[in-house]
Parts: sequence; C-alpha cells; structure tokens
Amino acid sequence: MRSVLLVAALAAPAWASGAAAPAGDFAIAELDLGPDCRLPEGNWREAFEFIRRNTSVEPDPSVLRLEPEDPLLHYRPFLVLSCGKAPRALSYRETAALRLYIAGGGTLLLNNSSGARRGSFESWAGRLAGLLLPGGELEALDGAHPLFKSFFLSRGRGGRFDVQAAPEAAFYAGRAAILYSANDLAGIWPVSAAGAPVYPCLPGGEAQRLEGRRLFLNMVMYSLTGSYKEDAVHQPFLLEKMRRLAAGEGDVSP
Repeated sequence: MRSVLLVAALAAPAWASGAAAPAGDFAIAELDLGPDCRLPEGNWREAFEFIRRNTSVEPDPSVLRLEPEDPLLHYRPFLVLSCGKAPRALSYRETAALRLYIAGGGTLLLNNSSGARRGSFESWAGRLAGLLLPGGELEALDGAHPLFKSFFLSRGRGGRFDVQAAPEAAFYAGRAAILYSANDLAGIWPVSAAGAPVYPCLPGGEAQRLEGRRLFLNMVMYSLTGSYKEDAVHQPFLLEKMRRLAAGEGDVSP
C-alpha cells in the first residue's frame, strides 16, 4: 500500500503537465534496455485478469515501456526487465535514477527468459543488484519470507521453467526491492488468439504454470503491502493490550 501512496504523491505534477495517470490500483512498466529485452505486446493481459479474478486489486491495463531515466517510472510501483541474455550496461545517470526508484518504494523484477542458470543475464542481474544497492547481493528468499504468503501460500517454484527452487532478492531497508526469477515468470502469460498458452511450461505442465501465476501475484501483493502478513502475528497481543488498557488494568507489558 505504501507504494501506491507514493505513486499517488509523485503523480500530481505529471498529471498537471498532461501525462497520463495510472487507471487502477496497480500499474506495471517494462524497463526498456533494447530490443532483446522487450516482451510481446499484450504479454501481461492474462496476468491482469488473474489479479482481478483473485483479488480486489484493479490493475491498470496500460503497460508502459520506459527507459531508466524516464520520470514516469515513479507512477509504476512494479518494474519488470525480462531478458534472455545480458543487456547493455547502464550509465551513471541511469543507475542513479533506478536507485531513486527503489529508494522511493519501487520493486524491480529481473526475469530470466533463457531457461538456463549461470548465463550472461544472471551474471548481469547480480552486478546490477550490487550497483543499485551498494553492498547488496541477490540471495535466495527463505521459505518463511512474507512474500510467500502475501496472498497465496506459495512454495516459491513455478514458471515457464523449473530451474530455480525459489526467487532471489536484494534488500533495501529490510524490503525485498529487487527480485530475480530464473524460471521466466513473464513467459507463462501469453495466449494465442484461440486462448491457448503460447509457451509450454517444462517439465511440469499446467500445474507448474499455476504455481508460477500464484508466485507472480504474490510478488505483486508484496510490492503493494510489504510484510503486513508477517506483522499480523502480533495482533492478538495488541488487541489484548488494548482491552486491558481500556479496563484500567495498569501496566500491560508482556
């Protein structure tokens, strides 16, 4: 939710200058680093429908393709870069702009569409994480991380491929701000004119696709809500503390 509020706060000047505001609760953008990292038009249509069917979140149907220094990045709390090999290097100004995006609450998903581990894009993604979050590095998310329960109870697997047991992340102020998937979470969504998936999910088929869809939705919900589900474990204590205060029972320390 804090990301949504941030987007609303940053949006006002751009709206006044005629820029289009997001039309829903959740907006996505693709980071444009050249033709080798561009998804097909309409790639996310099924993703938005999946979000609508399962949550109360209303996605903005427009997907912007933005370069790193584009100020419209700050309208989009969820940014995706999907490549099968390493893209070009970022300039100093581009790196600084993406640092600002992450510091402001944005989430960056680095999606590997190659189906291979330890390739050029994976190495590039690790270097980028260190540039954007100095001292940070991509590390596998622990199974207890709140991302895996932000909506569905997810095991962390799933996608077009099954080469990674769980997504990796680099952290900013305790938040998983950069996510890395080697399982191609972007490739599970495109469908043909007849409504059939364009790409098979290997080796697990449609069950693997569904797990990937649930994991992607969890990433979306985590980007919007943070660790609220993890914080919810404290609710019983807080409610009991409020009850005892209301009853005038004095010190209510645990």
